[in-house]
Amino acid sequence: MGRGISGQTTPQMQVRFHADVVALEPSVLVKAARVGATSVDYHTAMADERQGLRANLGDDGVHPNEAGYRIMSALVEPAIATALRAR
Repeated sequence: MGRGISGQTTPQMQVRFHADVVALEPSVLVKAARVGATSVDYHTAMADERQGLRANLGDDGVHPNEAGYRIMSALVEPAIATALRAR
């Protein structure tokens, strides 16, 4: 379920985190690395020489396009399976 709001900053996302994530009681949450948490490194797989999003993976240089989401899916699906096994 996509709950993102284009253009929001991190502090704005933190304000709505409880209502948009915690209250929905997800089985798995994809977010920041923390001790004991499963994390996914999208950056290494998707960055160009400027350390930004590779041009073929996004149409505006910031948000992934279909090709970008395919890479993200391939990385996150095994991490989700790992997180669910660890529960």
